[in-house]
Amino acid sequence: MDNSSAWRVVDHIYDAAATGAGWEALLNDIADVVHADNAWLVFAAPSLGMNSVVAPRADPDVILSYQKHWWKKDVTLDMSLRSPVGAITSLKNTGRAHFAASEFYNDFWRSSGQATERLAANLIVERGALVSFGLQPSRNNDCIDSDVAKSFGLILPHLVRSVQIRCAIRRVELQRELARSKASSGALLVDVEAGVVLVDDRARDVITRSSSIRIDRGCIALSTEHETARLKYLISTCRETGASKVRGGRIQHVSKEGGSSLLIEIIPFREDGLGAGPEFAKYPAPVAMLLLADPAQRHREIRAILQHEFGLTSAEATVTIELMRGDTRAEVASRVGVTLATVRTHMMHIFAKVGVTSRAALIRQMMQVGVENDPTAP
Repeated sequence: MDNSSAWRVVDHIYDAAATGAGWEALLNDIADVVHADNAWLVFAAPSLGMNSVVAPRADPDVILSYQKHWWKKDVTLDMSLRSPVGAITSLKNTGRAHFAASEFYNDFWRSSGQATERLAANLIVERGALVSFGLQPSRNNDCIDSDVAKSFGLILPHLVRSVQIRCAIRRVELQRELARSKASSGALLVDVEAGVVLVDDRARDVITRSSSIRIDRGCIALSTEHETARLKYLISTCRETGASKVRGGRIQHVSKEGGSSLLIEIIPFREDGLGAGPEFAKYPAPVAMLLLADPAQRHREIRAILQHEFGLTSAEATVTIELMRGDTRAEVASRVGVTLATVRTHMMHIFAKVGVTSRAALIRQMMQVGVENDPTAP
């Protein structure tokens, strides 16, 4: 590999890291520069039953068959999962005799048209999953020569670093999506198994404080098995397709003492515009966003805002929150547990302190300080 070719492929590697796109073209570029027949990326997460392959020069039918079934029988996978990032392996590490005696080889790989030998290295190993990069020679010359091995070693550190960069960029992208959610008590992204991909600070505070929701071995869970099962079902529907499929939903957790203590909105999450780079082992693809609302905590926060901004008493702040719902004064009195006359008195003091003369003006003023119309909604 000459210097000009090396610099060109390194530039291509970091371009793919920055944009999250162009991985197929990059693999072809690498294969050409190092004089290999084929270059590929494999993402495997056995615990999730997930596998995907990017191998632009391989037979698409072979790749499809591998992804659907044969990857589970690939005898090189266990060794790959145990290999640290950046460690270069070949068929020698698995054992040629072991590979040649396997069902994977005899019933699938031998007739695939692919070479047996390969060089491979993990770019990510996280959560029992991996992203692996590899090179293959042609079947007619089923060996890796020293020049290809040397070139592989030179390119590999840049591929590892590019994935680290892509992971950092993707984390920022996902954090941006969470910030756009406008959930009153925070939001989190989860994968199809309810595994937590990313959680914002507000949601983390709710989870830490609440007896209704928790993170159990990396997965979101509710206080009972029945509720957890329903939550996981609603999350799983978020990856459904078709007009007849209802995706996501809402769970309202009711505390033993009565009254709503937590609202969870489950909505499908799509990464439109985000690159499909090899970062999914570290941050698995989220399928749903969970929007949390802790009405009691939100009311406390709003009362604090109203008391600080306008000098309202705690009782006046509570009435203001209820007035924001748009209900009648009699309904407000019933919910707060006071008389209608008391509500009228509170309203007179509220209007005077806020500097308004009508409920409509009060609502406009409240919205300017960040108090929404329905502070209990997620």
